[in-house]
Amino acid sequence: MQKTLPLKVKDPRNFTISCTIGNCEIGKTLVDLGANINLMPLSVLKKIGGLQVKYTIMILQMVDKSTKNPYGVMEDVVAQIDKLKFLVDFVVMEIGEDVEIPLILGKPFMKTTKVVINVDEGMLTLKDQDEEVTFNVFNDVQPIQGKQTSLKITYEVLPESSI
Repeated sequence: MQKTLPLKVKDPRNFTISCTIGNCEIGKTLVDLGANINLMPLSVLKKIGGLQVKYTIMILQMVDKSTKNPYGVMEDVVAQIDKLKFLVDFVVMEIGEDVEIPLILGKPFMKTTKVVINVDEGMLTLKDQDEEVTFNVFNDVQPIQGKQTSLKITYEVLPESSI
């Protein structure tokens, strides 16, 4: 008896969820398993308004191995995803805003929200204590077709004496 192979499924790559910060509906926010930080362009920060930015000595290494200093960092920003609210830290960069996907939420966000991704069923669940919200990443959340993340960031915090 010959066993048939399972059907090959398209790679959903990264996906987006809707996010609100303050009174500003962000719309599509990229959830990126490869990002080590949560990233917000300075232009988005200015649209939201009323958020405190702190100086940082962080240096970010870009995909092309060049380095950039961020504009600053924001700590404990309240981000609402569906009915749940989370505190999120963002690195703010002076970069061009992608109007389609203005924010990147990386591993720190996923850790905070206790993200569970069921790849087989295409389900993404965020948890906050005793509440949770689930998205079908194949239906509810629109995958980004034909786009690859062009921003891979690693960072190194330098000791203050090296400045």
